[in-house]
Amino acid sequence: MSLSRTPARNLTSPLVAVAVLASSTGLAACSSSGSTHSGDPCKSDRAISQDADQLVDRPGDIVWVETPEITHDQDYFAYEPFVQPGTPTDWTSPDDLTEGLIWLHVEVLSIPPGTSLPVYYTVTWQPGIDGETTGFLRAAIAIDSLEPATYDVLTDVRAIEFSPDGSCCQQVCDKPWAWQNAWSSVAGDVVGDAFPLTVKTRIVLRPLP
Repeated sequence: MSLSRTPARNLTSPLVAVAVLASSTGLAACSSSGSTHSGDPCKSDRAISQDADQLVDRPGDIVWVETPEITHDQDYFAYEPFVQPGTPTDWTSPDDLTEGLIWLHVEVLSIPPGTSLPVYYTVTWQPGIDGETTGFLRAAIAIDSLEPATYDVLTDVRAIEFSPDGSCCQQVCDKPWAWQNAWSSVAGDVVGDAFPLTVKTRIVLRPLP
């Protein structure tokens, strides 16, 4: 998973560049060790260079979460109030979102001076797994600056089982997803001692033709 950072908070900034990571193998065979050796289905098979025109809203995009300015005084911040009306929980129909992209946009507005970097800002949610909702999936960015900055990651929906720090998706690996119940309990989570941390977050699902 690749990400980009720019000091500007403008989605159309020409300074932004990302890599889209795509994998057609899915997550069912992910190992709990977090291995990404050659041939591991947890590792994306191809990286396609993209530019700033990928980081703008497109027809068909589904805005899943859009938060106002929020301040983390602890690691967990529930996003349920910020889930956009009509966001589907079934990611198989009418659009197959499982074969599409997910775009995580995080504006870091303030971070305490002296914070040890990197700090990982993750968005987590519980997918349906064999009729259960145990474990969490993560889409994440690595904060590498004490200055206000914007971070974007655009990646394949099926490539979100690992955070940038290499950690696996807890109990999710080795279990098939129930995509008809793709998410619940979505939240922002801070991995690292960076409190108070003030951010704005936007998550977009992008079906592919």
